[in-house]
Amino acid sequence: MDEDLSSKRYEPITIDLNNKNSSFTIIIESTGFNKIVLEIGTSTGYISKVLKERGNNVTGIEIDEVAGSIAQQYCDRMIIGDVETLDLDGILKSASFDVIICGDVLEHLKNPAILLKKLKAYLKPDGYLIVSLPNFCHGDIILNLLNGDFKYTPTGLLDQTHLRFFGLKNILILFTECGYQISDLHTIQNNIGCTEQKVNNKNIPRDLLKFIQSLPNSTVYQFIFIARPSEKIKTPIIDDVDINKLFSDSIEGSMQEIRNPSLHTITIKNMEISNLKTENTNLNMEISNLKTENTNLNMEISNLKTENTNLNTEISNLKKNFIFKFATIFHERIIKRIRHSKTQ
Repeated sequence: MDEDLSSKRYEPITIDLNNKNSSFTIIIESTGFNKIVLEIGTSTGYISKVLKERGNNVTGIEIDEVAGSIAQQYCDRMIIGDVETLDLDGILKSASFDVIICGDVLEHLKNPAILLKKLKAYLKPDGYLIVSLPNFCHGDIILNLLNGDFKYTPTGLLDQTHLRFFGLKNILILFTECGYQISDLHTIQNNIGCTEQKVNNKNIPRDLLKFIQSLPNSTVYQFIFIARPSEKIKTPIIDDVDINKLFSDSIEGSMQEIRNPSLHTITIKNMEISNLKTENTNLNMEISNLKTENTNLNMEISNLKTENTNLNTEISNLKKNFIFKFATIFHERIIKRIRHSKTQ
């Protein structure tokens, strides 16, 4: 297998079971404890490992031999091969599993319906599938399609090994036709502009982006659900999207601006006035600060002048004191000389 396409590329850094917006968390919690589990597409066994820690007996199927050899340490039994071509009847016992996990697997298959029909034989009477599937109808893909771009990536919504693509309606139809009742539907949310398919929203017209954001499931990255074999299936009803209403609501703001240009102009003027008032307030504060600073400088100059006067006075007093002392000493010396001359 091409190293770039190795199943190891799906391995997460870690699984945080406190993160409820994670398909790994939902799959693990939906499996529960102490079950007999078949995990199709184990990759390196990052889910198998946690399932084993929870007391589950895990059989793994993995097409990538390298990834499967790593996952084997976490599985009670590891089967290497393509699940679509393996002789499952010869490998697996009928009615032997409580849970069969198909985590981001069906989109990689040539004919997922055939596998889904086969898997029913290996479920116990109360057994069920846990399935996760990427949502092809995410807003980032829609924006790329509008730009004429259908770009594959190493992983994610348009993984380069995907052969099938699903929206919610397609999922419901597929599982109904294969004899499964879907329940416990969960969604993993990833906002428009936050996936590996993201485009620069700055280049998207405001109304167009608003319209796409309003589309059902446009922020859904994955669907995760439980599917149970059933002969009496109640197909969930999904109403068709009212495209006209969603589009009208999305452009309503722009239409208001067109219908009421004066109101739009007034709004802009009011914003300009508000900005000018704010700017004026800031200027007044700046002027006030400058005045305060000027007052402080004047006080400092006054203090320096006073200090200078005091220094001059002190110097003058020192000079006077020096002259007085000098005169006194000179006078005493003169007197001494006069007295000395008289005694001679």
